[in-house]
Amino acid sequence: MLGGDLMVAQRQPNGVSWRASDYFSTTFQRPTLDALQNVTLLSAAWVANTTYVELQRPLDPCGDEQDRPILYDTMQTVVFAHGRTASLSYHGPENRGSLQLRLNPARSRVAAEAAAPPAGTLREYELRMPNFTVPTDATTYQCVNLELPYTLTKQHVYKWAPVVASPLLHHFIVYACTRNPDRIGVPYECQYGSKPPSCLRFWLGWAPGLGETYAPEEAALAFGAGTLRYVTLEVHYSNYEGVPAQVDSSGARLFHSSVLKKYDMAVLELGSEVIAVPPDASWSTKAVPCPAACTARWLSRPTTVVASFYHMHALGRSMITRHVRDGVELPPLGRRDYFDFGFQTLVEVPANARTLLPGDSLVTQCSYSGAGRTNTTEYGLSSRDEMCYNFLYYYPAVEGFEKCTEIYPDVVTCSSQQTYYATPEDAAGVGKAFQDGNLMYVPGDLPYEPYTRQCHADTLAPSQPPFPPSSRPPSPAASPSPKPSASPSPSSAAPSRNSPGRKVQPGGGAGAKHSPPPHKRSSSPTPGFVRRPPSRQLLLEHAT
Repeated sequence: MLGGDLMVAQRQPNGVSWRASDYFSTTFQRPTLDALQNVTLLSAAWVANTTYVELQRPLDPCGDEQDRPILYDTMQTVVFAHGRTASLSYHGPENRGSLQLRLNPARSRVAAEAAAPPAGTLREYELRMPNFTVPTDATTYQCVNLELPYTLTKQHVYKWAPVVASPLLHHFIVYACTRNPDRIGVPYECQYGSKPPSCLRFWLGWAPGLGETYAPEEAALAFGAGTLRYVTLEVHYSNYEGVPAQVDSSGARLFHSSVLKKYDMAVLELGSEVIAVPPDASWSTKAVPCPAACTARWLSRPTTVVASFYHMHALGRSMITRHVRDGVELPPLGRRDYFDFGFQTLVEVPANARTLLPGDSLVTQCSYSGAGRTNTTEYGLSSRDEMCYNFLYYYPAVEGFEKCTEIYPDVVTCSSQQTYYATPEDAAGVGKAFQDGNLMYVPGDLPYEPYTRQCHADTLAPSQPPFPPSSRPPSPAASPSPKPSASPSPSSAAPSRNSPGRKVQPGGGAGAKHSPPPHKRSSSPTPGFVRRPPSRQLLLEHAT
């Protein structure tokens, strides 16, 4: 339960009393009791072979580094597990699950009703690889150009879902085409830049852990009349075991409607393609600003950022995109302090951080561990190489505002994908790209006042009881809570509110600043930042 903030309810051996405990976990091993036990058991019962538990805890842990805030109006990932033993033990592959919840039921219902298209207007369409036999090569990138449906009428994608048809699937991306490509429906190898130059704009994607994705209330990805007619599906297969004769037809299922939302949505690519993780390094960090000059170039009005899709490979340990305006850091655009390649989800931008203005800077930071590697790990397409990307969904869509990524040391591109890939790499071409603003030097440092999260230590009480009215039990018999053992915090201590401002140094890799991972940090905080696990996970494990 990597990075889990756990609430555990257990029925005691006498079959009458119940106990609630507060745990945390920084690895995939047995969780550890929190030093501060602040979970309250309000009621519990076992009725008709179903366990009901009602728990209460502060919404904001306010300095408790082993707990995480529960946010209003923000989709958060919740994992759960259950077992029949009296003691806390491994749940196994069957007795577990996960879901995403927006923990504000009244507003969520209103939003869902407003976002749903009229009955009978939602259609399905699949973008899939046409029965491709995966080679025994360790790494294969295969593409197919596809035509979208209903192109005479503009459509909005209300929801999309992955169709995973092979265990060799590493990830897939659907790219939007600005012009009609050749070879419609015919798969072709595309590992070495053979995608059509007009089919390079990230539209949507999938990696392990990402399930159904819903468009926000006011905007959606668009295709059809005046927008998009063709896409390229790119699929990465990882077959290091050399498994033969695997046929794949993976892809994406779109749920779309001609009933349009207010805005079209788009994706901005942030991050770095200049990566060098030192061998056997316990921790190395790469921080890359998308400079104020880039957002000022493309944006003319306030823009709403919706969700971050963070992507690294096996050495990735944490990611965050910080937000700086006029020298002051604002709340981050979500974070993943315990990155797990097998569990990659969209991180919804918190409600208080969704406005991006012209002249804002976005600093994307990736942290890695090179432990166990004997060679430097660099950027690359193989699953044994590394990446550092945040695909940031935003609206209203701005044509050309697609890529703000480090491509040379301390140099970012600020352009459309097509413009970037069409830039000649000779001196004249690069010089013209700087002159046109398509390439920019990132500042040598980016000083700013650090963000200090405001603390609101209220509690979350359910709006209605989770029990059937006829079976709602009385308060459970008291049972003493376990005494927590001394254990380290899962993330770094919060910095002092009087910490000095922070300067982001671009670059990284072999020259990056090394520091231990969050759960092994020293008690001395890094000036300027509150580090908190991003995927607000709670575990409810019960014994019946």
